[in-house]
Amino acid sequence: MDFPTWVEIDLDRLDRNLRSLVLLAGQDVSILFVVKADGYGLGAVEVGRSAIASGASFLGVATLHEGIELRQAGIETPIVILSPNFEGEFPEVLAWRLRPTLSTLEQAAHLACAARGGGEAWPAHVEVDTGMGRTGFDFAEAHESIRRIAGMPEILIDGIFTHFPDSDGPDRSFTSTQVDRFGQLLASLEQEGIRPRWRHAANTAGLLAFPESRFNMVRPGLGVLGLVPSAHVPMACPIEPVVSLHARLAQIRSVPAGQNISYGTTFVTRRPSRIGVTTIGYGHGLPRRLSNRGEMVVSGHRVPIVGRVTMDLTMVDLTDHPGAMVGEEVVVFGAPAAAGSAVESITLEEVAAWAETITWEILCQIDKRVVRKYLRDGRVSRVQTLVGERLEVGDGQGAGIVYSGGQRSIRATTSGGWKK
Repeated sequence: MDFPTWVEIDLDRLDRNLRSLVLLAGQDVSILFVVKADGYGLGAVEVGRSAIASGASFLGVATLHEGIELRQAGIETPIVILSPNFEGEFPEVLAWRLRPTLSTLEQAAHLACAARGGGEAWPAHVEVDTGMGRTGFDFAEAHESIRRIAGMPEILIDGIFTHFPDSDGPDRSFTSTQVDRFGQLLASLEQEGIRPRWRHAANTAGLLAFPESRFNMVRPGLGVLGLVPSAHVPMACPIEPVVSLHARLAQIRSVPAGQNISYGTTFVTRRPSRIGVTTIGYGHGLPRRLSNRGEMVVSGHRVPIVGRVTMDLTMVDLTDHPGAMVGEEVVVFGAPAAAGSAVESITLEEVAAWAETITWEILCQIDKRVVRKYLRDGRVSRVQTLVGERLEVGDGQGAGIVYSGGQRSIRATTSGGWKK
């Protein structure tokens, strides 16, 4: 089926990226692959499974339910919830065998209460604020607070970490200071016999640009997806872009000069024009900021976005490319769906620059109604739609379609109607 809007995730490239980062980190350093926000919009379960098979030892999420989703999918790898949990969540944290992050003594008390009587200490990670200014124990108070947690019999301090706010910036001094502070804290804790098994600080930028920040665990997210956080971060190992976003031409209209295009009449044609209507809008995750300033690729050529991006559709100017046809693929960013079908390409970094944001946000905004196509060996291996996984099947009476999701499957037959 030709879907109107879809994103492609090349799992072979993801695997190669992960293995490349594993080699860079070194044999004594483990990988905690961050799959929060549904794996940056790409499907936490699918990209998480792929990364585990290629060497990731842990997965990182931001919320309780993100962790539960992975467990319900059968993933048994250790999962760390990297953001704070509230008191009422800790029983479920334990029930689903998740490792919480402790940023306050109150959180530690809630975990201890939930774990009491369980027969063993519950593993948790402790966050220290060395300069992020967000969550975590104040650096000045961290030693004493961690010492108190270490005295709670219900809790095992399995890991300790800090977070970098500027490791992808041009000035190295701030991150270097953070690394020094974290190292000092680890040394002072060790003098009291407190030595958490896992010690981590480096995100993708830290892993690539600050070897001294790797300790014995690193937390890449964007790098596994083949993206470098900024131009200030060195390409310390080979990685390839994993993601591409696609739409189609739903209609092509010939309009005269002086024609208003889209809401707000912010664009008026200056010549007789061919205007293409693409099947993507801000409701799919295309930034509205791209109105009258972004581009897409049609028939191998960059074409400008004209008029405002609307919820479901966006217009492009095809006047200089008369060969474009209805139904044709439009590449929003990344590689074309068919190898060799595009001459030009647009990077995710370019889209983020036009939208005056970061690549993380663009990915996380890709809506669930955008079909996810997962590629293996250059071919589609799995298709995830809004209503479940789609499978093309044959039943002896013509091809059919099965949408598999939850506890039931529904088949649409070529003869019409539905079968449960």
